Amino acid sequence: MVVFDGVGERGLSPAEAASVGHSYARKLAGAQRVAAAHRFGVVTFGRWVHQANGLRCAMRLVPHTPLVFSIQEDTALGGPVPIDTRLLRERLTSDPTVYYVRFLGFDDCRDPATGQLHFQAIAPCTQHPDTDVLHRVGEWSDRPHLATRDAYERRVFPLVQPSAKVSPEQVFIRRARRSSGLWVYGKRGSMLHDLHKKAALGPSSYGVYAYHSAEHRNGATVARRQ
Repeated sequence: MVVFDGVGERGLSPAEAASVGHSYARKLAGAQRVAAAHRFGVVTFGRWVHQANGLRCAMRLVPHTPLVFSIQEDTALGGPVPIDTRLLRERLTSDPTVYYVRFLGFDDCRDPATGQLHFQAIAPCTQHPDTDVLHRVGEWSDRPHLATRDAYERRVFPLVQPSAKVSPEQVFIRRARRSSGLWVYGKRGSMLHDLHKKAALGPSSYGVYAYHSAEHRNGATVARRQ
């Protein structure tokens, strides 16, 4: 399923709205052609809802899927080492300590030049006790990931007000202060899978940082933590 956020009610100038609308229409037409050939759904919104509420609405159309794979339009999955999807499915469906697995845009948890972690971690990149391809982290990122539907329904969406213009990572990222089910995928030194490149349909057309405007924050809780 491909989700297209709306353009209306974003507070754009007429020129900006025209530019975004043109790009939106072009990409939507391209997605619909691909969808017709490969039988997947396309969800569109008439107004701007942003990522968290857009995904929540889209997931209501597929109520029985136990796992959710989320990827944004500015990337593709790849890398020199294949992804073991069978292992990930087994962990996400049978291991209570795993409910989210992110694919990294780096070869390792740490920057080899500085030794610093590429993301916040409670126990820095601690290996899972039963597999060397999962390493614990302390944040939920919107970069490409697999997660359980239950994690979205119980841990993310309850923190998102229906009118909030936020992404899942915004409402969840600051709340992982203890060991949780958040992991990154890959053996140390061979973690690169998020290629972070522009998709074939063209450059991004949404203002991903628009939620920093106070009126779009997720209520007092998020505003206080920004």
